[in-house]
Amino acid sequence: MGGLIIFMCGVIALVIKLTSKQNIENEDKYLPRKTEKHTKYVAYNNVDDYEKEAMSYYNEGTYLSYKKALDLFSKAIISSTKEKHNLYYYRANTQLKLNILQNALEDINTALKYLDDNDTGNITKYLYTKGLIIQKTGSHEDIIDFWKYLISFSKYKCNDCGKIRNKNLSYCTCGSRNFTVIDNEYINKAKIMLENADTNTIKNYIQNIHDVVYNKHFIAKQSIYNVFFAFYTKKKLELAEENYELGLQEFYTENLDKAKEYFEYALSLAPYNKEYKECLKQIKKEENKTIAEEKIMLGIAELNNGNANKAIQYFDDALNIYECAKYFFLRGKAFLTQGNITLCEKAIYNFNKAISLEADNSEYYFYCGKAHFERYNYNEALECFNKAINLKKDNWEYYYQRGLANNEVGNYADSIEDYSKAISLNCDILQNEDILYDIQDSVNKVESISSNSEKVKHIKALMTEGNEYVEIGCDYLNKNNFNTAIEYFNKAIEINPNYKYGYFNRATAYAKLEDYQNAINDYNKVIDLDVNWADAYRFRGLTYYNMNLYNEAISDFNTLIKFNILDAQAYYLRGSTYYLMDNMKSMAIKDFASASLIDTSYVNRISEETNINLMQVMDTLEKLSYLSEEETINAIHLIQGMPDEDLGQQEQSQNNKLSSENLSIIKSSIRKIDL
Repeated sequence: MGGLIIFMCGVIALVIKLTSKQNIENEDKYLPRKTEKHTKYVAYNNVDDYEKEAMSYYNEGTYLSYKKALDLFSKAIISSTKEKHNLYYYRANTQLKLNILQNALEDINTALKYLDDNDTGNITKYLYTKGLIIQKTGSHEDIIDFWKYLISFSKYKCNDCGKIRNKNLSYCTCGSRNFTVIDNEYINKAKIMLENADTNTIKNYIQNIHDVVYNKHFIAKQSIYNVFFAFYTKKKLELAEENYELGLQEFYTENLDKAKEYFEYALSLAPYNKEYKECLKQIKKEENKTIAEEKIMLGIAELNNGNANKAIQYFDDALNIYECAKYFFLRGKAFLTQGNITLCEKAIYNFNKAISLEADNSEYYFYCGKAHFERYNYNEALECFNKAINLKKDNWEYYYQRGLANNEVGNYADSIEDYSKAISLNCDILQNEDILYDIQDSVNKVESISSNSEKVKHIKALMTEGNEYVEIGCDYLNKNNFNTAIEYFNKAIEINPNYKYGYFNRATAYAKLEDYQNAINDYNKVIDLDVNWADAYRFRGLTYYNMNLYNEAISDFNTLIKFNILDAQAYYLRGSTYYLMDNMKSMAIKDFASASLIDTSYVNRISEETNINLMQVMDTLEKLSYLSEEETINAIHLIQGMPDEDLGQQEQSQNNKLSSENLSIIKSSIRKIDL
């Protein structure tokens, strides 16, 4: 029994031993095997052990192995009592791999301090590492300073003993101070480049370095090449960015050719920059857009001339070059204008494409609705018209077309409501017989259902533009019942907010009630609706006159005279206004004389209303021989052009075709006017 227990214990011990060994081997298999397998459980008794194991990890080249190597190099440096430059060098490289740059720079500087001046091999190697570190950490100034430092390592030859030194020592080992710089030409080029330090010079110089990089007389050429290649790259990227910014400026000012030139140069300096590539794509896109726009203009011209097929060819060409919502829309219109049901399908396709690219354009929905209407797709048409109206609520045509669609699907009441809205937005459509026919059709259908429909009454009132209300209002106006008149004018305006006759007559009623401000507001509305309605200016001017706003009144009377230079009343009204203004009596005389010349009935009226006596000039004016319209106009110009200081000294102008006799009579009559 005891023997069995001992045997079992031995087996268990063996299993544990084998399992432990297997675990160790399993751990080993996850370590890189670029070099020979590491010795496990090494007792580091001297610096060589640390350095050997550190180098083993360093050579593996993985992130984890570099971290282990860094720890071991540090222990080796602490343990070492001899020269350490090699350890500092490798620790610097390890830290460079791990991107611990500041510590790497400190280590490589320490390594360089330990080197003998004649150890050219290690100096070159260490300076190369320092160059790599500065590429990642240094500014442009640091790189230039480091290059200047490298230049000091140029080869010098002693002219007495012939020895070659790698530093500019003050004397040779033979005691001579007579040296010649072997790389003098190279050094001079380097100094020139440092002074200019522009990208092109750096580029050319780097090529020069590359050509002589293995020249044994200059130990630091490879280091300088690497350092300055990084410097050149930075300068090149800066120049690329400058050209990119210049290109953007030209692009925003639509100088595409110049912008393209800048972007292409930027991309040549930085071939992998996505922004630069995207800008060039945008330039190409804009160039295509310009070409496409020319095709579109030709297509529009053909469409306006009724050549829809030719227009479609141009629109096809444009869309092959550049796609946008507008171009699809125009091609859709070209298909729609041909009135072919089959082509309406193509029109709908193009309108939908336009909508997919620009969903907030009401016109695209409207024309898509028209195409559906032509295809008898009335419900789809209604959906499109609804969207168009939601985007733009003040277009009469949208409501009219929706009214047609509602009429087709039997929504007669909705149809009438749409027509009512269309008329309120543009009452001129009532002059179109086709539109009136469509409206009357819906009215008849609604009346057949309900003759008492308020909507029917409303649309009928609209169809007469509210004339019956204005006529009733004018009857009350003539009876001096101004308030009742205003009520009826209000009804006419409510039916048609753009009904100018309603505003004009209501303004007259307000003026009669001496509610001048409301009168002015209505006259302003009339003029907004019809800028050439002379009587609106005439009565607004009179209202300003009654409000003692003489300058505003003069402005309106001036407008009347521009409309008709022979408007006697306009001169009379303007003269009456001047008469009430300070220092404007001479202007009043000119206007009164002009009114009297056109219509002699104003002579008595002026004499009765002012202290200007025109009676005594009646006999003189009656002596005028018959004046043609042209002569009368010239006479008015003569009167209006007389200087205020002396109304009788105006000479006959070259353009004045009055006879000398008539000219003399007019001058004489004006001189007789007494203030």
